[in-house]
Amino acid sequence: MKKYKTILADPPWQYNDTSLRFGEKKRAGNSSAESQYPTMTLQEIKSLKIPTEDNAYLFLWVTNPFLWVGFQLLEAWSFNYKTDMVWVKNKGPSMGWFTVSRHEHLLIATRGEGMHPEYRPISWFNAQNSRHSKKPELIYKTIEKMYPKGKYLELFARNKRKNWESWGNEL
Repeated sequence: MKKYKTILADPPWQYNDTSLRFGEKKRAGNSSAESQYPTMTLQEIKSLKIPTEDNAYLFLWVTNPFLWVGFQLLEAWSFNYKTDMVWVKNKGPSMGWFTVSRHEHLLIATRGEGMHPEYRPISWFNAQNSRHSKKPELIYKTIEKMYPKGKYLELFARNKRKNWESWGNEL
């Protein structure tokens, strides 16, 4: 089985997963993840076996309500949190229970020793957002610049891209 050194994942978090204890009822409407694509429970995502090399990097997208869940997933997949980047969105729907969320976190984690990047980007970036869950193109270039020695895998991908293996139900 092929193994990957750099993983980018945007899990299809299930906002109404009762095991997460958000304590909120699911909002109706077309902006929910469930109305856009099939979602998975945290347990289903945790149980995925990701074919990585012994020394590997993980970039994990999490929205504000899933920040603490992202740390649980890092642990389940045996990665150690290092830092994060924040995507500041120029526009977006007025979503969020307590604040209008116009940013997303990209957790950066490693497995193994000596995993420092060749390039260190600034920890936040502005980028236009478009359709639901579509991530900015510049993040792929940033990851490739940080870790230029290939074997890139995007989990839950919505598009194919050069130099990356893409796994997702929309491909």
